[in-house]
Amino acid sequence: MGGCSRGFFKFVLNEGLTRWQLATGNTLLEGVVIHLGRPVRYGFLAYLLTWSFMVAASLMSACGVLPKPFCPSPRIQLRAKSSTESCSALSAWFWFVWVGIPSLKR
Repeated sequence: MGGCSRGFFKFVLNEGLTRWQLATGNTLLEGVVIHLGRPVRYGFLAYLLTWSFMVAASLMSACGVLPKPFCPSPRIQLRAKSSTESCSALSAWFWFVWVGIPSLKR
């Protein structure tokens, strides 16, 4: 019963937001900034920066754990994890900057 009510609430919320966006021509974030002002804008900015930092840390940790079995390091475990995180970040940077993504190139 709980899943059905959550699905119904999600449908009603999405339908309402879509109708509001089509009627006003503004997105939800634009409407919040226009109607609620600077305090909400700065509060959302603080939330966004905190959320981005936490997600980046989680992704970096996950990327450091994955190659550990493939690139064993003689250092202490904690240092080895951070070195594989750095190695993964640098290899991803190299791949995206120098090799690129073929579907994005025009």
